[in-house]
Amino acid sequence: MNNMIPLASVLDSFFAPNTCSPDQCTSRPESDIFESDSNYLVKVDLPGVSKDNLAIELKDETLTVNASTEQSTPEGYRSLRSERQNRIEFSRTFQLGSGIDGQNIGAKFSDGVLTLTIPKSEKSLPKQIEIS
Repeated sequence: MNNMIPLASVLDSFFAPNTCSPDQCTSRPESDIFESDSNYLVKVDLPGVSKDNLAIELKDETLTVNASTEQSTPEGYRSLRSERQNRIEFSRTFQLGSGIDGQNIGAKFSDGVLTLTIPKSEKSLPKQIEIS
């Protein structure tokens, strides 16, 4: 009689970080965001990803990070058991707002962690007003 799906179940599936099939997994990578007076710093975990399989795009006020990694059977071996997906795709989108300087975003990738330095725009920085 009660065909309604529990709200907690709906929210869990909506906010779930991973969507997987036997061969492929799409994951929303974990990230940390920090702020200084002049910049935002975003760190995104991308384990197993190489720089060649990483793309960062800024369109309007939306910053998107896409990456992928593939697992394969080592040459000369056959798979006896596989618990990992063959392909993992990572995707994360950040809404930046108008207070950033999109022309000067910096990106570094080291040890599976992408670090983005996003400068605040000059107009968004606090200004001291002189009193006469």
